[in-house]
Amino acid sequence: MKKIFFAGLFFTLIGLTSLAGASGYPFEDLIDTWNVLGVDVDAVPIFQLAGPLEYTHDINDSVNFGAGHVVTEAWLELDFTNDIKDFVYGFPLFTENITVYWDGNEWVVGEVDNGQYTLGLDISFLNTDGLLDISIEVSNPYHIAEAWLDHSRLYGCAVPEPSTLLLLGAGLAGLAGVAWKRRKNG
Repeated sequence: MKKIFFAGLFFTLIGLTSLAGASGYPFEDLIDTWNVLGVDVDAVPIFQLAGPLEYTHDINDSVNFGAGHVVTEAWLELDFTNDIKDFVYGFPLFTENITVYWDGNEWVVGEVDNGQYTLGLDISFLNTDGLLDISIEVSNPYHIAEAWLDHSRLYGCAVPEPSTLLLLGAGLAGLAGVAWKRRKNG
């Protein structure tokens, strides 16, 4: 009975110690400097005729997937800048329709002005490899659409693996078993 008591106490202490660090922690991957033709720029142009802008967010340095941590929530923030006048003499020549693609998903942002646009993400793909592949395209009927992206930020929350709760539960079950046996024999 002492062995069961000490085993239960051990697992409870391990579970409580792990649970103390089990609260979620934030992560962030910010891309705010872009390389255009070998030159670092603060905002990257996206031209309809040039094709989509493609890049990858990597959160492997922020989230410890090797230790079993998982992403619980994530957002993608895009900050557009340098928007020019959309209408020229009443014609929508410079309006842009922006569509963002990532891992088989699509987000139609539509016409944007200077400012930030945020999307809540399905996190299952982030827990697979920690990478988020982004493709942003702009379009309008005149094939002259353009937009400027100042920064792209992937951020969210991650937590340690759920087995921490299993350790705590096993320890508490062991202690409860010892208490029940003492009451039964007492």
